[in-house]
Amino acid sequence: MAAHHKDDSWPVAQRLLLFEEPALKWLNLKRWLKRSALRQELLTGAKTDQTTQFARLVESQWANKPTSEKQLNRTLTALFAIEESKRFKKRAFERWRQHCDQELGAGKELPAPFQMGPEVVAWIEVISYFSPPWRVVAETGSGSEDPRGRFLIALLDQIPSGNAKTINWQELSLFFQETLKQWRTRLPGNFLPDLLVLVEGATETILLPLLALCLGIDLNALGAMLIPAGGANQVAKKYTQLKETAAIPIFCLLDSDAEQQKNLIASQLRPEDHLYTLKEGEIEDLIRIDCFVPLINRYLAAAQYGALGLKPVQESDFEPSLSRTATLERLWRERNLGKFDKVGFAKFLVEESKAAVSEGASQAVTGVLAGHEITPDGRLLIKTLAACQSRGGRGL
Repeated sequence: MAAHHKDDSWPVAQRLLLFEEPALKWLNLKRWLKRSALRQELLTGAKTDQTTQFARLVESQWANKPTSEKQLNRTLTALFAIEESKRFKKRAFERWRQHCDQELGAGKELPAPFQMGPEVVAWIEVISYFSPPWRVVAETGSGSEDPRGRFLIALLDQIPSGNAKTINWQELSLFFQETLKQWRTRLPGNFLPDLLVLVEGATETILLPLLALCLGIDLNALGAMLIPAGGANQVAKKYTQLKETAAIPIFCLLDSDAEQQKNLIASQLRPEDHLYTLKEGEIEDLIRIDCFVPLINRYLAAAQYGALGLKPVQESDFEPSLSRTATLERLWRERNLGKFDKVGFAKFLVEESKAAVSEGASQAVTGVLAGHEITPDGRLLIKTLAACQSRGGRGL
């Protein structure tokens, strides 16, 4: 593992790579700029136009990281922005324009590739101003351990140098797309995603990828970005917002008791999107009970509870009318263990899976669960999710 450099600029540089609506990303980047100690020195009394001032201010952030690839860095950032822009509707860029100085991104440097609208071209140009020295920040500190950094360096090694107005953007964009396909299995699903998956909480973001792997589906390879909304109400609210700006499919997953939220989402569902409501309980209920109980007992035998000599959990402890979580919360109270930690249990399963795989376990892909140990509802969920990714189109 590479040692972290004292001056680790990757956390700042990767802000550009976060999948956010343009207006939100813009506000976050502006907050970063406002923390610049050179802000007043650069802008006070300047007589240059706003675009030039902005470019100078951004460039000052990377003054201590000299690079001979300035134009290449801007080209790479622009290519990333072009690819990302395909995942949003025109409305997303119109909203951003309301927060941005109209003089910024006026198309002075970047031609209009692929007949994009003026708001999109302006966004790509402005984002290219933020270009860090990608090779430097990706090869030092935490960037050296991030697959996104290695992906960007692979692109830098192949992009030809040239002036922004002489570059064949169509050809380079196709090259970017092909390279992304080749790297997709090594990249996180939230990097230039092809599918947004809205779930109720953090437990789903941990267990859903694990269950998918049991069935031979890699959610990262699908480009699936899991978004924990914070409850069923927030899933409905988030969907209502995202459907107006996202140009990629949205998959909504709800627990079985979220009837009101199910009806609200269903009433406004786009053709390319999908709503899946669990038939029973919550995501923990997607593991067959005869397989779930041994996993719970392994969790109880772990370091946190192992020394307490607790009585093992039995299948008979679970009532068919109650969700697994409700039963476990009762069992935890009866044993004076406090509140059952859903997220902690989910993380335990993932860590156990990693350990089993590293030891050469032959049981399924995960080393802990096999595909036949997932309920029919769970198998249908994963199959439907994978099909949703292949249905959606993109475009402005």
